[in-house]
Amino acid sequence: MFEHFLPFIVTAVLGFMVQPPITEVGLHGGPYWPDTSDNEMHMTVGATAHTPLGDRFGIQLGAGYTKRGRSWSCWKVFCEFVGMSLLGQVRFPLDDSVDLRAVLGPSYGVEVWCRRESRTQGTAEGCSSPVARSEVPLVAGIGVAIQASRRVGMTVDYRYGFDLREWGSWDWLDRSEGIFESSLTAGITYRIAH
Repeated sequence: MFEHFLPFIVTAVLGFMVQPPITEVGLHGGPYWPDTSDNEMHMTVGATAHTPLGDRFGIQLGAGYTKRGRSWSCWKVFCEFVGMSLLGQVRFPLDDSVDLRAVLGPSYGVEVWCRRESRTQGTAEGCSSPVARSEVPLVAGIGVAIQASRRVGMTVDYRYGFDLREWGSWDWLDRSEGIFESSLTAGITYRIAH
């Protein structure tokens, strides 16, 4: 199980050593939809930090939590994932207070909790697998940011991703085990430097 958390440890060590200049931090949350046959809605929350690479380009570091679920005729499964992302970001200013944003890059997530509920017997139990699952989705997204004041802003983002590990083996006709996911989040940002 340690190997699933190794990317988090390496990122923390490298971040401490390199200490990139962070100019903006943010919090966001909203609905999350896995692309499966039951199409149930779940929630995701997270935090971000933005490091500029010029006037329009930058890198967005992120950490987040997502609760997921899946249903079969006899069972419902609920799992919780924590993850991190390293996304390239492009900003397109519309005026002094509004800009459009696009992101693209990899993410990494690890399952930290899982429970199964029997639909027929009404019982609940922990999932039987002793090994935590991990995923490596490629994330693309668009959004808008509005500066409410010199330091504080509001964001709305739509993101779409697919798990790179499952891309070659996914059956396009079987939608019960989707590799696609999407989220629509609203958030607040704080500019550390102007």
